[in-house]
Amino acid sequence: MKNIIKISLYICLFSSIFCSCDEDSFNQVVTFDVPTVAPRLVVNCNYTIGEDSIVVIVGKSHNVGDSTFYSRREMKNAKVELFKNGVKLFDIPYYEKGTDFASGTIFQLDKIASKITADATYTLKVSSAGFENVESTQKVPTKSVISNPIFKKNDFVDNSIDGAGKKLDLVQFDLTDPAEENYYTIALDNIVQDTVTKKIFTLSEYHSIDQQFTKSLFDDAYGSKHTINDAIFNGKKFSFRMGVGIGFGFWDPNTQTLIENIKLIAYRASIYSLTQEKYLYESSLIAKENELGSLFGEPVVINTNIKNGFGIFSIKNVSVIDIKIP
Repeated sequence: MKNIIKISLYICLFSSIFCSCDEDSFNQVVTFDVPTVAPRLVVNCNYTIGEDSIVVIVGKSHNVGDSTFYSRREMKNAKVELFKNGVKLFDIPYYEKGTDFASGTIFQLDKIASKITADATYTLKVSSAGFENVESTQKVPTKSVISNPIFKKNDFVDNSIDGAGKKLDLVQFDLTDPAEENYYTIALDNIVQDTVTKKIFTLSEYHSIDQQFTKSLFDDAYGSKHTINDAIFNGKKFSFRMGVGIGFGFWDPNTQTLIENIKLIAYRASIYSLTQEKYLYESSLIAKENELGSLFGEPVVINTNIKNGFGIFSIKNVSVIDIKIP
């Protein structure tokens, strides 16, 4: 009898609460002042050793509620310089041919692959009238060693299947990790050939990571690339196993259609060695993306390494290995 009375009281209590939750009950206006701060330069430059062009995107920060239209030429008079071991290497000019870019003005210099080498420290400096000068320094991270490429048909570790219902193939390779704190982005691409023109090109490959590593290394076991640290294999050789499958074919994201007349001839694994600052930046972007999709997500501050400004300057090293299909 007591339990019945308790249940009846709880029902009455909840009913009274929800019945009182009409539109007026939650209608409250709160007024507060949003401080206005001086805009700062926003710089984005991500260069990989061996690339023949360096691209720097320069923009400015905006105050909350500022919906001013941004022109891609707005920062074209900025001065962008790159220094190598403290000595000026070159200026990076405004790129007149650049397409519209929502967040900034493009500066680009080509034919520079031989000038940016791995055994150095680089400083990017940007200045523009009306803004505080900004800069960022990066030491090129140690290049990793990858070896022992393996491909096995329908031999991935779990029962995952591709879009056509076939069990995933296994792609495997070893990473020899230097005995220091390291950070990586792991990417896998398809190497394909046009059966008509015989042209060979690459397409990003979405793949699954061996589930035994997921909780230790990856926020998500599926994707086209993964950014990790070496906490569980520091200074050791580590085997990465990936599940791949072509499903119904190859998708062209530009035309939103399947690409015809091509065949898969190999996979290409790329291990990008990152600086800690680049790793923290990428991690904060992932956290921000996850927060946007959560009703109760906590605010995320995007990591920056631009002194007196915002953004990221990074130089990556890369090791590449092709995994041929028998």
